[in-house]
Amino acid sequence: MRTLDKFFALINENNPFLNVDTNIEVWRKVEEFMGTTRPVEHREFDQVIAATEKLILRAIISYLITFQPEKERNYSTIADLLRAGLEEDETGKTELDTLFDWVKENHEDAFCVNQYFTAKHIDKNFEDATICLLDRLTVLEILESDKLKQENMHEDKIITK
Repeated sequence: MRTLDKFFALINENNPFLNVDTNIEVWRKVEEFMGTTRPVEHREFDQVIAATEKLILRAIISYLITFQPEKERNYSTIADLLRAGLEEDETGKTELDTLFDWVKENHEDAFCVNQYFTAKHIDKNFEDATICLLDRLTVLEILESDKLKQENMHEDKIITK
């Protein structure tokens, strides 16, 4: 499948993570995503940042498929969680840190916990990797939002008839 076809396949699914329910499938989805997207800012490629991006994305996708309902399993939710990982409170923690601290307390063996705290261990790259992921998601988030708007408009037409 061509890269452009893979890219559009990422956003054309009603739920891009519908058939993702094992750690191996999370790995595959992340590799597919990373292989078909590029940061908008086209930063110089850095293998450590790319590895950190993968850890963060695996943590978030794994969290979503394990702890969230299907309607929350989408690229917009991922972008929201990434943004929550950028703003620190007075204690130096982000909302994303707090979320994964809760998961660790209650489900310490969860795959998402391992991935998130490994990414956090590479601390100096965490923020850069988060920003790169947000850059990669920008196009998908916009396209996904447009698709949802179109679906809602279609549903409104059906309801009003």
